[in-house]
Amino acid sequence: MRKPAMNSASFPRDTGARIAGILLAVLLAAFHAGEAWALNITSIATGNWNATSTWSSNTVPTSGDNVTIANGHTVTLNIASTACLSLTVGQGVSGVLQYLGGTASTLTVGGDVTIAAGGTLRTGTSGSIITNVLSVGGNLTNNGTLDLSTTSNATGATLTFTGAASNTFSGTGGTTDIRTLTINKGTSSACGCRSCRRSPRTRRSRLR
Repeated sequence: MRKPAMNSASFPRDTGARIAGILLAVLLAAFHAGEAWALNITSIATGNWNATSTWSSNTVPTSGDNVTIANGHTVTLNIASTACLSLTVGQGVSGVLQYLGGTASTLTVGGDVTIAAGGTLRTGTSGSIITNVLSVGGNLTNNGTLDLSTTSNATGATLTFTGAASNTFSGTGGTTDIRTLTINKGTSSACGCRSCRRSPRTRRSRLR
């Protein structure tokens, strides 16, 4: 029995290359899908973190969003737990991100935290909550004010560095006040400072 003749005109020579190109494009699109959905969200008013009216996107930031606290705005962390991909406090003049004095809150930043000149990241200016947490998966740069031990050390937050990669903690800010510092890197310590070499997992520090 003779096999039917294949019509070569129906299968151009570059068909395989075209199909391969399409498949590659689909794979790359899937790989970058997470990045495509990331939003750059900036505060447009003073208000609470979980209020949509606070943000340019008219949505509450999620763990995949890059968040900026704009000059002149004070944003208050008023919920038990929230997250973002990266955080910038201030735009070179002012801008405040603060924890609520009477309610503990955990802010998890998957990437970098930057406090710009004139910007302030602080715990509450009243109350006695010391169980707040600022968790940073990337680098922390303080060129403004970082005050995680307020109201005469009665209110504060634990600064925790996480993730498998090394982190840097730097900046030119005039105030860096930390109540508790935790390096959560599994079985190894990623911090080389003298205080953390003494106790690599958790230290209470006041750096000014």
